[in-house]
Amino acid sequence: MKRMGWVAFLNALLLTLGRGAEAGDTQGQGFTADTGLAVELVVAEPEVAQPVSLTFDERGRMWVVQYLQYPFPAGLTVVGHDEYWRVQYDHFPPPPPPHHTLGKDRVTIFEDRDGDGKFEAHKDFVTGLNITTSVLPGRDGVWVMNPPHLLFYPDANHDDVPDGDPVVHLAGFGLEDMHAVANSLTWGPDGWLYGCQGSTCTATVTRPGIDEPAVAFKGQCVFRYEPESRRFEIFAEGGYNNFGIAVDEKWRLFTGTNGGLIGVHYVQGGYYQKSFPKHGPLTNPYTFGYFGAMEDRSSKAKLSQAMVFCAADVWPAEYRNQLLVARVMQQRIDLCALTPAGSSYAAQEIRPALSSSDQHFRPVDLKIGPDGAAYIADWHKTNVTWNVSAEAGGLNAASGRIYRLSPKDTPHAGVIDFRRLSATELVAKLDHPNQWHREMARRMMRERRDATMIPQLTKRMAETTGQAALEALWGLHACGGFNTEAAATSLHHADPFVRLWTIRLLGDDRTVTPALAKQLRDLAQNDADSQVRSQLACTAKRLPAAMALPIAEGLARRSEDLKDPHLPLLLWWIAEDKLRTERETTLRWLANSPLWEAPLFQSSILPRLGQRFTTERSEENLKLCAHLLSVAPDLKTKREFLRGMALGLAGNKVEVIPSELEARLQEFWNAGPPDSEILQVSVRLGSDKAISLALMQLGDDAVDEKQRIQWLQLLADRREPRLAETLLALLPKTSSNALRNEALAAAQQFGDARIGHTIISLALQSDEIWRNKSLTILSSRKSWAVALLAAVDEGKIDAKLVPRDVVLALKANTGEEKQSLITKHWGAVHQTPEEKLKRMAEIRQILTQSKG
Repeated sequence: MKRMGWVAFLNALLLTLGRGAEAGDTQGQGFTADTGLAVELVVAEPEVAQPVSLTFDERGRMWVVQYLQYPFPAGLTVVGHDEYWRVQYDHFPPPPPPHHTLGKDRVTIFEDRDGDGKFEAHKDFVTGLNITTSVLPGRDGVWVMNPPHLLFYPDANHDDVPDGDPVVHLAGFGLEDMHAVANSLTWGPDGWLYGCQGSTCTATVTRPGIDEPAVAFKGQCVFRYEPESRRFEIFAEGGYNNFGIAVDEKWRLFTGTNGGLIGVHYVQGGYYQKSFPKHGPLTNPYTFGYFGAMEDRSSKAKLSQAMVFCAADVWPAEYRNQLLVARVMQQRIDLCALTPAGSSYAAQEIRPALSSSDQHFRPVDLKIGPDGAAYIADWHKTNVTWNVSAEAGGLNAASGRIYRLSPKDTPHAGVIDFRRLSATELVAKLDHPNQWHREMARRMMRERRDATMIPQLTKRMAETTGQAALEALWGLHACGGFNTEAAATSLHHADPFVRLWTIRLLGDDRTVTPALAKQLRDLAQNDADSQVRSQLACTAKRLPAAMALPIAEGLARRSEDLKDPHLPLLLWWIAEDKLRTERETTLRWLANSPLWEAPLFQSSILPRLGQRFTTERSEENLKLCAHLLSVAPDLKTKREFLRGMALGLAGNKVEVIPSELEARLQEFWNAGPPDSEILQVSVRLGSDKAISLALMQLGDDAVDEKQRIQWLQLLADRREPRLAETLLALLPKTSSNALRNEALAAAQQFGDARIGHTIISLALQSDEIWRNKSLTILSSRKSWAVALLAAVDEGKIDAKLVPRDVVLALKANTGEEKQSLITKHWGAVHQTPEEKLKRMAEIRQILTQSKG
C-alpha cells in the first residue's frame, strides 16, 4: 500500500468497480424511477469515460464526447487567476494540426447494428482533442466545439474517417473555466448552428480568413453561426452558466441555470441577467433593463445542468412536451412543466422522473433518441468540480455511463438510415410523432437541396395547420423554396407559429420588400398572438429603420402588452438600435407626436429615451432633450421623459447646460411649483433655485421622509457645498434611522471639521449600532480621526467602546505623530492576515460593484 500510494490505490479501486458495469445492468445504482418509467444502462466504462455531450446521427448512432482532458488544456501553463478565479494561461492553443498539442479528448461513435437497443459496436471518429465539449454531424462532415475553436472535419463519403485536416470556422472562445466553455452545438430549423457559452469565460470571436472586426463578449450567451455565409452573431446575451440547450417542437430555446431556478427562455436579440461585476457588462451599455430567468414556482432552488423536452409519442400525457431537467448536484432527473406567462413562460418542478442514491450518478447531458427515449450522459463521479479532480491527479477519470430512460416497454428504434430515404419519404417523416425524426428529415432536406420537394411542401403548408404546417415551412426553407412569394402567403397563415417563423426567417436577410414590410406592420397592429408580436419586435431590430420603426409603432399601441415580461423592453431595444445606426430617421420618427400617445411608447420607450440622451450627455443630446420636451403633448408625457432624464443625469456634474434646455425647464417653473420630476432634473443640472428648494425641503421635518432622503442622495451625488451646512443642522436633531444613515454617508464627502465634531457628539449620545457607525466614519478622514483620538484621550469616549477595525483605521489614517496615543489606549495594534484578506475582499467588492 505504501509503495502504491493512497491516490493510486483509490484510482485503481474505483476503476475496477467501474469496469464491473455492463450494458443493461442498473443494479447497485440505487435508482428510483417514476411510475411507468424504466432505466437501462446502455454504455459503460471502459468504452466510455467522462461523457459530457451526446447526440444521434442519421443512422441512429450515438456520438459521444469523452471529456478526458478536463480540467486543464494540454500544452498550456497556468500563469495565474483573476479575482473571480478565472484561469489565465500563457497562450491560446493553436487548432489541430500541425502545431496542435495532443490532448486526451475523443469523439466516439456507438452503434446498434442489429436494432436491439444495445450499442455493441464503437469506434473513435477523432482522438487527441484538447478540451472538447460538443459534437454534431451534418453538412458532409462533423462539427466539433473545441474551444477556442469551432472545427469542421470534412467527411464527404460518410465513412467516419475525416477527409483531411479540420477547417477552423470560428476562433476566440475563452478557456478560463472548463465548466463554462462554449458548448451544446445544435442545428436550428433555419439552418444555423446554435451553441452557448457559460458565465465565467470571455470570448473575442473571429472568422479565420474573413477580415472583419471580432465579436467580443464577456460571459454567458447563446450564439449562432451560418456555415454557408459564415455569419456569426450573438443570438441572445446573458443568462446564467449556460451549459446545455433545449428546444421544444416550436423551436423555442431554453437553457438551464446555476442560479437556483429551472431555466431561461431566450428570444432573439434579448439581453439577460448576469452577475455583472463578475461576468462583465452587456455588449450594449444602453439596454436600461434586462430579462431574467423564467419565474420558478417550485419550492426549492436547484441547479439545472441540461434539459430536454419529451417531444415523442412514447411518453405519457403528463410528460409529453414537458421538460426533463438534469439535476447534476442532486443525482436526479426532474419532470418540470411550463405554463404561459405573456409571451414567455413560468416553470414548475413536478416530481423526480429518476433519482439515485448513488453519489456517483451525475447527469450532465440529456438527449431524445430515435426511439423517443431520453439518453443520459452520466459523468459518474462523486465530485463534479474541477478542483478535486485536479488535486487528485484526475481522480477516476476512466469512469462514465450512459443510460436510457423511457416509459416501460418502449420499443427500440431498429435499424435506420435517413440517407437512404427518398424525397417523398423524407417529406412523410415530417409527420412523425417523434421530434427527432422530423429534425433529421429537415437536416437531410437541407443537405440535398432537392427542389422537387418544394411543390409538396408548399401544398402541405397551405393545406395543414398546427405542427404539420410549421414543419412544412421549415422544410420549404431547407430545400431552398422559402422566398418572397412563400413568405407573403405564410404571413397570413392561420397557425401563429407559421407566422412567427416566417417573421424570424425574413429577419435573416436584414431587409424585406416594401410589400412584406407592410404585412409586418399590419401584423404588429393586429396579430392576436403575443409570441408573434414578440418575434415581430425581435425581427424589427434587425431591419432598416424605415421598415423597423412602423412595426415598433404598431406594437407600441398594444396596451395588452404593457405587463408582458419581454415586449416592453424589446420595443425599447428597437428604438435604441436605430438611434445608433440611423439616427436622423429615428429622430424624425420620435418627433411624431401621435406616437407619444401609444401606451408602450409612454411606459417603455419614453423614459429610456430621456435616460439615453442624458447618459451620453453631449451638448447635442441635451439639446435633443429640450426638443423632445417641446413636442411632448402633455404634462404626463413630459414627466415620463423627465423621469428618464433624472436617471441618466446621475453621476458626474453637467458643466454646461444648453440654453434650449434651460428655457424648457424654465417653462415648467413658470407654470407653478415644480413637481418631483422637474425638481430632480433641475438639481441634477445644477439649477441654483432647484438646489435651494431641495435643501429647504431636506431640512423641513414636515416633508415626507422618502422625499427628504431622495434630496439628500441627489445633493450628495452632486457634492453640493451648501449641503454641509444642512447636515450640521440635520444630524443632531433627526430621529429617523433611515435619514440619519443617509446623512452619515453623505457627511463623508465633506472635510468640514465642524461635521467631525458633530458626529463625535452623536457618538456620545447614540446606542451601540449608531455609535459604531459614527466611529467608523470618523476614522475615515485624518482630521476627524485626530479629533476622535483627542476625544478618547480626554475621556469623552471610552477607549473600550471603540471597535478593533476602527482602531486599525485610526492607526492607518492619523500618521506617525499620533501612534503614541493609539499605543497608550489600545496597546500594540497589528492587522492579522485574516483581517487583511477580509478588508481586501471588501475593497474589491466596492471597486467591482459599479463603474467609477
